[in-house]
Amino acid sequence: MNDGNTVLAPSLVRIDLGAGQNKKEGFTGMDRWEGSNIVHDLLDLPWPFEDGSVDELHCSHVMEHFVGEDQMKIMDEAFRVLKFSEADASSTIGTLTVIVPSWNSVRMWQDPTHKSPFPDARAHYFNKEWRTLNKLDHYPIKSDFDFTAFYQMIDPGNGIPGFITRSREAQLFAMHYYNNVIADTTIVFRKARRKA
Repeated sequence: MNDGNTVLAPSLVRIDLGAGQNKKEGFTGMDRWEGSNIVHDLLDLPWPFEDGSVDELHCSHVMEHFVGEDQMKIMDEAFRVLKFSEADASSTIGTLTVIVPSWNSVRMWQDPTHKSPFPDARAHYFNKEWRTLNKLDHYPIKSDFDFTAFYQMIDPGNGIPGFITRSREAQLFAMHYYNNVIADTTIVFRKARRKA
């Protein structure tokens, strides 16, 4: 109850993109699925949000269902609707969290509706400075995110040597050269302000 003297904090706008039936708690689901909170196809642009009006976006096991060109459109639209991130690196304001199966795991290729992997290296393309340095600024990408990647390693057990307890050097080698070492990759994109 508001007594007239209390300032109520505005509720955060947190959208789970392609949430389907597995909407993240505390988020509003947006999906073409009829049971979603917001029924809207991710490729139907623009999304029903104003520029810079969304606090946080979550996108779990969705990007791999789109081809690369459509992934670019989704990333650019996410950049458009997100607020700028806060200076506090622990804040989730202005972030897009993308969770995908690793490109070299059976999880990526077992689902017949998966169209294109979204490897951690692809995240570079959504950073303007990286595109410029690599002479790729002619690409039709507008987004300019900083990002951090995290990996969920698989420990197969049953006598098969896993990499969870191995040295970081062994883990990095296995992540890039062996299949089925990583189950999921999580990439947190941050819409940071740039100095002019």
